[in-house]
Amino acid sequence: MSFSGGHAPSYRNAREIARIAARHVFLPINAIIFVVVILLYTFGQTNEGLFLGAVVLLNIALGFAQDVRAWLTLERLQFLTAIQVIKLQPDGTETETPLEALTKGDRIKIKNGDQMPCDGTIVEGTSLEVSEGLITGESTIFTRATGEAILAGSVITSGFGIAELQTSFADSRIAKMAAGLQRYSANPSPIQQSITLVITYTVYVLLAVTAFIVVRGAIMHQSNVAIVQSIGALAGVLVPQGLVVAVTLLFTFGASHFYRRNVLLQEVNATEKFGRIKNLCMDKTGTLTENNLTVDRLHPSPGTTEAEARAYASLYVRFSGDSSQSISALREFLGEPPAAEVSDTLSFSSTRKYGGIRIADNMPLPSKVVLVGAPDVFAPHVRSETERRWLSDLSTEHAQLGKRVLCIATCEDASVPRALVGTTVAIAGVCILHNALRTGITDAVNFFQDRGVTIRIISGDHPDTVRTIARAAGVRNTDALILGEDMNDWSEADYVQHAHTYTIFARIQPEQKEKIIEALKLSGYTAMVGDGANDALSIKKADLGIAMFDGATATRQIAAVVLLGNSFVELPGGVRLADSMIENIEIFASVFFNQTFLGFLFFIGLTLIGLDYPLTPLTINFINYFTVGIPGMLISWWAINPSERTSAASTQPFLSRTIPFSLALSLLQAVTVFAVYLSVQAYLPSTNPSGLLTVTFAALGFIYFVVSTRYYGHAMGRAKQLTLAALGVLGASLLYLAFKLPIVLVFFNLTPPTSAGVTIALVLAAVCGAIQYGMVRIFFKRPPGTPHTVLA
Repeated sequence: MSFSGGHAPSYRNAREIARIAARHVFLPINAIIFVVVILLYTFGQTNEGLFLGAVVLLNIALGFAQDVRAWLTLERLQFLTAIQVIKLQPDGTETETPLEALTKGDRIKIKNGDQMPCDGTIVEGTSLEVSEGLITGESTIFTRATGEAILAGSVITSGFGIAELQTSFADSRIAKMAAGLQRYSANPSPIQQSITLVITYTVYVLLAVTAFIVVRGAIMHQSNVAIVQSIGALAGVLVPQGLVVAVTLLFTFGASHFYRRNVLLQEVNATEKFGRIKNLCMDKTGTLTENNLTVDRLHPSPGTTEAEARAYASLYVRFSGDSSQSISALREFLGEPPAAEVSDTLSFSSTRKYGGIRIADNMPLPSKVVLVGAPDVFAPHVRSETERRWLSDLSTEHAQLGKRVLCIATCEDASVPRALVGTTVAIAGVCILHNALRTGITDAVNFFQDRGVTIRIISGDHPDTVRTIARAAGVRNTDALILGEDMNDWSEADYVQHAHTYTIFARIQPEQKEKIIEALKLSGYTAMVGDGANDALSIKKADLGIAMFDGATATRQIAAVVLLGNSFVELPGGVRLADSMIENIEIFASVFFNQTFLGFLFFIGLTLIGLDYPLTPLTINFINYFTVGIPGMLISWWAINPSERTSAASTQPFLSRTIPFSLALSLLQAVTVFAVYLSVQAYLPSTNPSGLLTVTFAALGFIYFVVSTRYYGHAMGRAKQLTLAALGVLGASLLYLAFKLPIVLVFFNLTPPTSAGVTIALVLAAVCGAIQYGMVRIFFKRPPGTPHTVLA
């Protein structure tokens, strides 16, 4: 998906499709199999070479089609929330335009929270301040005046204006960044990293085994055809390449179902990341509380009339250019301001924590500077102790009730001070605002805390306000509180050592927020939920960035997850689905690994006793349809349609959860296959073993699927038991039908097994299954995790 979330240019679509095609075609396993096909033709095995080549091409085509479908699904979802900018037409009208349509010379409106899409020049600006943190990694705020350049990727942190673009979007830094970092395939999740590692090492093993087969065949004077067939069969056994596509598809299907819960994934593997969260950081406003603010009342200070306080506040609202929720609430509360003009403005900044205007000379109101911001910013500069005490008492009283306090102050400076050092202010009044707690927020907070997630509130608000709201929402350990000013002298080592000990971070600067996130990532998978422009860099640095749809454009653009309903309450449903996806991916991967281990152990055993590998590449493909393909369809259904209890994703590494379990049970299954094969050799020497081994592998594969479902999942309910039984009946029926169709027998080099052979195979497989079940109950403890009910 493009950085903007809109329609991608056709050249980039073609490039992404070419990349997907290369991912399926140019693989070591495919190269080996194609060499096998050529050699089979060379040695006169035309039919087998033709069939094997056709099967490989079909698998590539299916994998490619599924991968493209997954990519297009994610593109379609992201297009539904495409970012638009306000473009100024030559006649002065304004139109909403997708980023990809921007060209050099266009003029666009920019405001607090926007991200500059292209390099440009400021044509008009009011109190414009920008952060280049998403470009440079630094949190420094820069002012930008008319005529100055502004870089693509800069985030507007204060003010508003008009910029003229110096490049088209296609040539901008952001577009190039997006082209080199496709979200569909970038930033692999822990499971994807593990699977890639497994495939890499199995390719190395396959190359070593290939060399061994060639040398052994030469020593034992085997035919060239037998050597080539053994290599092809082992290639199909050893490399679980289809697992990559299967996992990507499951993630994409998960993204579609997340969207139904008003959760948009902008990275396909964010599905898994949802289930890995250990630290969940968020702002107070818009997350724990409703996004809209309401003004309770305006308290004029002693010596100031309410009319004067309202006039100062309303003039600031009109002329400051601020577009925050606080100012919107004030605008609705105060109504129309008196007639006046201003000579200087300074928009509110989360770094300064105040903004201001200067009323021009010769106005009906006195010529002075009006400042609006946080009470504790003005408190050290208040002109009298009486006013300071009044401000402190009022602020503390309402903060302890969970209210937000906004102070209106004045000073006699000739222009709005960019810093308050040396400035003396008089308090004109205090506005009391509040956000109501979101419906269902307590249940959502408890959901995360009960599964071991530590919730931390990082806010710029008054500490009493933040703590009161957090307590009301059910956040635990709210007494562990620290102020941003107490962290001013912290080094990176201090953040690493102390950040995880606090739950409430109040009066925090944006640059402190990102350092907190960086430190918490060292103690566990960390997610950041935010909506303001000052959250952008911390969201980018988090393991999982989550943004509100109605929040700042810059924040929404770089987040991996967008909450379309602007509510933290939407997250638990997404996390439950993520748990289901992870659980079923573990089952699916375990099934793949089981077949890899089983086939390889069978090969090793035959080699040790001097026997040839009895299965051909086509037979291996046929077996895989029953042991992996059919169970995979059911796993996909379970993953996206959870109907029973599942468990919170384990913190145990993916390979530690799947490899030992698969290997242990595969050893027992390999012994069973040996017993069946040797029994056939001893008692039915004239029987071709291919059909009987197919039945054995299919039976053991189904049994392993049932046992692994019990191991990785919660105790199976009736619905799962019925679907497993139906799967068993379907598999047995299809296998029986296959042995009755001559075209299938010829195509896959199969010989129908005898009734006696099938009886031996099924009895030994049943014994193996009983022992496997006992092993799970005795030696393998279920993975840790708190069971919970999954939303349908």
